[in-house]
Formats: sequence, C-alpha cells, structure tokens
Amino acid sequence: MPQHPESPAARSDSSLPAPHLHRPDALQHFRRLLSEAGFTEEGVCRRLGLDSIYDFRTLRGGRQGADEAAPGASSTELDGLGLLIHLFMDGEPMGRGRLEEGLGTEAVTAMEELRLLATHPAEREGLAALALVYPVAGLHIASDLNDDAPGASPDGGRLRTDAVYPALAGAVRGFLDDLPRTPCSRVLDLCAGTGVAALLSAPLAQEVWALDITERATHFARFNALLNGVNTLEARTGDLYDPLEGRRFDRIVAHPPYLPTVDPDLVFRDGGSDGEGVFRRIVEGLPHHLDSGGLFYGHGMATDRRERPLETRLRGMLGPRHGEFDVYLAVSRTLTPQEFVLGRLRSGRATVDEAARHLEILDQLQVERFVRGSVLVERRSQVGSRRGDQAPITARRRRGRSGGWPDLEVLRGRERSAARAARDGKVSELRLRLTPGIGLSTRYTVTEEGLAGQGVELTTDAPFHGTVRLPMEAGRLLPLFDGRRTVRQVRGKAIQEGILPRDTPPGEFHGVVESLLRGGFLHLEGDDKES
Repeated sequence: MPQHPESPAARSDSSLPAPHLHRPDALQHFRRLLSEAGFTEEGVCRRLGLDSIYDFRTLRGGRQGADEAAPGASSTELDGLGLLIHLFMDGEPMGRGRLEEGLGTEAVTAMEELRLLATHPAEREGLAALALVYPVAGLHIASDLNDDAPGASPDGGRLRTDAVYPALAGAVRGFLDDLPRTPCSRVLDLCAGTGVAALLSAPLAQEVWALDITERATHFARFNALLNGVNTLEARTGDLYDPLEGRRFDRIVAHPPYLPTVDPDLVFRDGGSDGEGVFRRIVEGLPHHLDSGGLFYGHGMATDRRERPLETRLRGMLGPRHGEFDVYLAVSRTLTPQEFVLGRLRSGRATVDEAARHLEILDQLQVERFVRGSVLVERRSQVGSRRGDQAPITARRRRGRSGGWPDLEVLRGRERSAARAARDGKVSELRLRLTPGIGLSTRYTVTEEGLAGQGVELTTDAPFHGTVRLPMEAGRLLPLFDGRRTVRQVRGKAIQEGILPRDTPPGEFHGVVESLLRGGFLHLEGDDKES
C-alpha cells in the first residue's frame, strides 16, 4: 500500500483489539444502555459542570474529584452515567461486581462481547475500557485509548503509530464546527479517522465514503457507523484517493494530519516538515475527483511562502485547471516559523538541536508563516450558469468570532455577490446598506491651525476582521447606503451634495463599492447564503 510522503509507515502495531463488528445483539444492548443512562453531550456536561463537551478533562488530565457521582449520592455510589464516564471517558478501571450492580450483568457481558471492556492488566478483579467512547456532535464515537485515559491498555495508553485520534479533541472541534451543513449527493471524508465527519454528513447525502490509510481507523469508522445506526457509510482503507476507482463526489471533506515535524511518528498527526505533505496531495487530486458544482472543505494548517501566500499556492496545487475553481480561505491564526518551533521547544516536544534543524529546513522551504483555518475550494458548475464567464474568485479573510459553517457561507455569499454584479455590469443597480455592527471612527491630526481631518476608518470583526480607511468625505457618503437607494443613486446623490467630485468615474466608484461589499462593510440583503 502506498504511504503518505514524510509520514510514518501506516502499519497496524496496536496490541489492543478493535471493537467487534459482528455482535448485533450486544451492540443493541450497548446502545440501549447509553440511551437509558443519559450518556449524551448534555448529560455529561450537566453532570460535570462543563460549558461544552470539548471542555472535558479526564481525572488523570486534571479534573478534580469524583464528580461523576449522581446528585445526592456519595462518590463511591456511581450511577449508570457516572460509571460510563469513569470507564469510557476517564479510562479508569472498576470492579466487575460494582459494574454489574450499576449497569447490569447483561450490559457488562455485551460490552465484553463488543471488545469494549476487558480485564484490567494490573487488577484481576477490575474491568477497564479497550477503547474510548464519548458523545460528541450528537453522535456516540469510539476511538483509541491514550495516556490520560489508559483503560485496559497494557502500556498505559501509549499512542501507537496507527492510533485513532479522538473526535473529542479540541483540534477536531474547529473542523466539525465548519463542516458544511447543506444537502448533497455523494460525500467523501478523507483522512477520516473515527469517521465522525462522514457520519455527520450522512443525513445530508445519499452516499457517504470514509477513507483512511490505516486499517485500524477504517475499522473504528465502521464500528461507529453501526453504533450510530448509519447504514449508508462505505469505509475503506487506502492512500487518499487510491480506493475510489475513478469515482467523483460533489462534496469532499478532510482534516488531514498537519503538524510540521522533521521526525514523523503518528499517522493521524504528522504532516511532514512543513505540515503540508498530505494536504497538498488532497488539493492536487480535486480536479480528478470533485464534480462540477462540487465543494471541497479542508481544515488544518498550511503555509504562506515568501511572495507566495497560501491562497495563491492553492491555485498552483490545483494545476492547469485551477481556473475552474473558486478558492476561499478563512484564517483563524497565523504563526511565524520561530513562534511555532519555540512553542514546541517550550512544551518539551522538541530539543534545541531538533528546533534548530527544523528552522533551517523551514527557511530553505521559504516558509514565511503557518496559517491555521478552513479552506473551501468550489468547482464551478457549467450547467445552467454563467459563472464560467467571470474570473475565478480567490478570497482570504481573517476570522473574528467564529460562528462555524455559517461564517463560510457568508464569505462565499459576499464574494459571489460582488463577482456576479461586476460580471453582469449591475453594480450600479445593487441596493446596499451599511452592515450592522461595524465600527466607524474619524481620525484627526492636531496642527497649528487646529484639528485637521485625516480620514474615516471602518472596522469589523464578525464574522471576519476587516479595516478600511477612506477620505473624510466618506463620513457623509456612507449613510447614503440605506438599502433603498441603488449604487447609481448613491453616486448621484453624493455628487449633488458635493460629497464626490462631479467627474468621479462610475467605474472607480463601483470598485470602491465592490471592496466594501467583499469586506463586509456593505451588505446585500438575503445574499449572504449560498447562491
């Protein structure tokens, strides 16, 4: 089987068994137990006093006390929910007698049959989890144990090369928040891991595929489909697009390994020296696997290079057919190579020599900064559309307060509205208004004659950061955008009132309007959604 470049060999070296796929009666019993115990995001958060399930910490990871106890019960009298948290989220052992008393003998037997529970290696009378199981995004998801939740792992939960990464991790939260929530026909989840994105997409699609390079991840994805009653999932093992045999999809999503490292160790995490080893190949394959009108969504980290920002490099990755695609980049955070490597040094994840070697490699690659966030690549539909007549969209925006997938819909809506109006020559007929919530400030300079106006500054941070500076006259011009006047009428009114010179070319004025629309300072009612 081909391997990811600069990634460790995708071999199964786990000594732990994977959950059993062929015990329907036991699975049904386990599902019923989860439901009756209230093992949901809301139930766990209420029990542990969490604002979000992503705030969960194991007992070994720093959570204080035996707070799994049911209200009114002592810390040793755990109810069903407390026992499930203790076993499958904390990864702690519990005596068989106590488990059978709290959950029932049949439930304990069912979990053993499913290979979710086994004798603890250090406690003959104790049982412990063979996998983590937790509620997230309205699903129940199983993944591998780790050193904060070692369960029945004989080596304390040490992550193996092919470990299946938990969907409960904070790094997955942003990926799931931005996951497209619109209907489609065929979804492909690459680097699928637990299969959580494919499972969330299943109700929106007719056909759902989950691909991963490790057999263990594929197995967990199949088990999670069974656990959640999803029968439309096709989970296969292979190197990215290899198992597809020419199939195409109208949605492709990916949360690839993206950690920059010079010494790859974990398949789910390490993306090569620049972090892009897998991501590049995913984007390069889009012209062959993304249907006309289809959408790719990727989340993680890539790089700006000297004089080659990421959005420009994405077009290069798409190859000669890049003109068929619109590219949108929503940036959550940027880091210089020095900041990234220093962080690894401070956390003890790299030695001084390793950090110096990594910095040297990044400099040779001309990496200017690491860019974290979400990427949308949309293939233009050539059926019943004139979008092929306009230049492809390339947009980059810095994120403010994240609102998930709706933010990305806003970004697409703004850019497409401006591009469509420019293409059709209809900018002058748009009825725009100032976007609620933007900030407006006037800048002055103190001179010997008094205050001299320097200009007007507009700012916004929701959903994207933006700042634009305009001449002082803009303070009188902007209120004319009230949603009732067309752009042509605004220009005429501004000339009439002496705000704009009479010889202001319409094209120049339209260019300013398009920039304000794309930046979110002007708003076209009802056009922030997909169009």
